[in-house]
Amino acid sequence: DLSDTANMIASATNININGGSFRVFDQVSLDFDQVDIFVGGNAQFNGDSSLIIQDSAFDVIGGDFSTFDNSEISLTDTPLLVEGNVNLSGTTHTFQSSSITVQSAGFSGFQATDNAFVSASDSPIVINSGDIDFSNTTRLLANDSDITVNDGSVVFSDTSILEFLLSTSLTINDGNFDLSDTANMIASATNININGGSFRVFDQVSLDFDQVDIFVGGNAQFNGDSSLIIQDSAFDVIGGDFSTFDNSEISLTDTPLLVEGNVNLSGTTHTFQSSSITVQSAGFSGFQATDNAFVSASDSPIVINSGDIDFSNTTRLLANDSDITVNDGSVVFSDTSILEFLLSTSLTINDGNFDLSDTAN
Repeated sequence: DLSDTANMIASATNININGGSFRVFDQVSLDFDQVDIFVGGNAQFNGDSSLIIQDSAFDVIGGDFSTFDNSEISLTDTPLLVEGNVNLSGTTHTFQSSSITVQSAGFSGFQATDNAFVSASDSPIVINSGDIDFSNTTRLLANDSDITVNDGSVVFSDTSILEFLLSTSLTINDGNFDLSDTANMIASATNININGGSFRVFDQVSLDFDQVDIFVGGNAQFNGDSSLIIQDSAFDVIGGDFSTFDNSEISLTDTPLLVEGNVNLSGTTHTFQSSSITVQSAGFSGFQATDNAFVSASDSPIVINSGDIDFSNTTRLLANDSDITVNDGSVVFSDTSILEFLLSTSLTINDGNFDLSDTAN
């Protein structure tokens, strides 16, 4: 334990704490160079304490790595290995060329709250068996730092921000990617890969992506008042459905949408500009719209294989220079829904019917 204004000056040495914790309190400031730290319990930084460490290693085996209050940490060329959980509620946490690896994380994994700021530059983050969970106005800035979560989810909520710079990518294996409340994600020229999980956006989350290729191995869902604006990208949903609900809005430009499942639209506005829509092995519903949904496709061909196009309940499909092809399925418009063609749009149905009923037009 180091407390009050105690200090420790160390270089080119080892600190081994076997079966106990490393705890720093109050206004203790530590500046370590070439100091390898092993902690067999918890590592805690409290109060106004700070840690600056470089060209070292920091291993926490059997406990948690935690910051509280106004504490600050800075790791440079110092990999952090935690066989427990990382809980950050201090102010600033900087990782420069310092990988973060959380093994056997358990319940929380890598958690930040209470306005904590985490900056990772050239510092890959790997979480095994736990979530990344940022809440309460926290921020994760990843610069050239790939993020991988195995057997866990990534959750951002409460005005928290996930920001990617340079060639950072996000890979989630067997978990979900959830954004809720007024959380935000800022990304460009990157990849988001969700293998065996879903991409879910809730509440008032607004996403604006440029050159972001998204792969979802489960469902993609947009709920509440959320919105997605994406351009010069690709969006693949393989093994699940692409769905909008409530007052959500989506806009795809130069971004082909491929769904090996169903497309279910009941949000408000869905705009496709130079963005093809392909639904493969659609199953029961195929491409469905309801609850006043408006779909605009401009220079965006629509191809449905093994499923119907079914618009009901005052919905509208405006196709401008966007051919529509349905294989092994039908096209059904009902309940005052409207199908409108502009320019050289055509409709081709192979092995299916074209049905208009009620007051459809």
